Amino acid sequence: MRVSERKTWSELAIKQVDDLHLNLQQIDFYAGVKYREYLIPVFEQKGIECNVPLKGKGIGERE
Repeated sequence: MRVSERKTWSELAIKQVDDLHLNLQQIDFYAGVKYREYLIPVFEQKGIECNVPLKGKGIGERE
């Protein structure tokens, strides 16, 4: 996706999570950096801890 498309997608994803009315304290992200770059700052601003368990690993890499 282009940057503008990822921004639009991120806004939609954030709205969908907000619409669930969950009391989230933590979110684990398994998406690549380009897909989480606009999500994590918003969720952290809301006080939600954001984790990236596979940070630094390539596609298909796992221990």
